[in-house]
Amino acid sequence: MNCNRKSFTRIENPFFYKTEKGIMRVDLNEVVAIKSEGRYQRLITTTADIILISSADELEQAIRNLPFIRIHRSWIIHLPYLSFINRYRNYVCIGDLELPLGKNYTDLLLLAVGMKEAGE
Repeated sequence: MNCNRKSFTRIENPFFYKTEKGIMRVDLNEVVAIKSEGRYQRLITTTADIILISSADELEQAIRNLPFIRIHRSWIIHLPYLSFINRYRNYVCIGDLELPLGKNYTDLLLLAVGMKEAGE
């Protein structure tokens, strides 16, 4: 995946998760997006896809203080990789990846990127 990211503070905390093959360390700095697939979570990284055995809630708790944001009931993105928001056609782009933007998440995303004021 070709992802041009702006410089951002590196996430230093190690992140270990259960995969189908065992326990794996995941570098959260390389995670571009996360797709919920039932009891599995697909981490899309700059080099590969990783399937975690985890609920969406468990994974969201683990990354809650990091620069990730939910954009759809099935998708969470890593904000430093976000390159384009089309709020009229309801999608975002991360590199060459086009992801759906849920109407219920648009305002939160716009707040996160500084394009909307709280209470607007």
